[in-house]
Amino acid sequence: MTPLRNMAAWRNGVALAGFCVLAGCSAGPVVEAPTASDQAASAPLDASYDWHELVVMPFGTLLKSSPIALHEVLLFHDDSHANAPELGKDCFTVDGKPPRVMDQEPEEFLLCFSHDRLERIEASVSMKAGEGPAVLARACALWLKNSPATVVRNSCEGKEGDVAFGAHLDGLSSDASAGTTAEAGVTAGTVVDFQTQPSILSLVITRSGDGGVPATAPGH
Repeated sequence: MTPLRNMAAWRNGVALAGFCVLAGCSAGPVVEAPTASDQAASAPLDASYDWHELVVMPFGTLLKSSPIALHEVLLFHDDSHANAPELGKDCFTVDGKPPRVMDQEPEEFLLCFSHDRLERIEASVSMKAGEGPAVLARACALWLKNSPATVVRNSCEGKEGDVAFGAHLDGLSSDASAGTTAEAGVTAGTVVDFQTQPSILSLVITRSGDGGVPATAPGH
């Protein structure tokens, strides 16, 4: 390019810049990239958020007819759990890996039998501080699409046919959050700030009433 052409290009550039200043030209809106938390909140939920996946056999199945290998779990409760629903039932867990819950392997997965028939399924997973309420809300929204449910603070309950399901958050004691025990509840009546403290998210699925023995696991 000749010196004259260089000078002309420079003049054109200066003139265009001056025009943009006078006309208020802008480079267009700045679009910020979504954060990791935004992406996680909008990501589709996988099957591990669906409570149906925990029903590994139909309710009412005889223990001796279980299609999967089980071993018994001995449950110990203090006096505050004297009326726990699982008392009086024989509870088992699977020999292999249990189904995933909320995209993680559960700390506890129980199949509880009464009179040798499956009547109750329980699972629990640990939640980091600030994680539990959001996870429970997203899971409950998924369940609401298919079943009428009751939502109260830090819990969600509903029913599908003769099967009742529910999930709730419990606080962890300092010992439990430090990893010295798998699960421990805080003192009754204590107000727990789940945004700043870790928690346990527990799911319970039961056959409600005397509605007979379903022919298949619900939802399958």
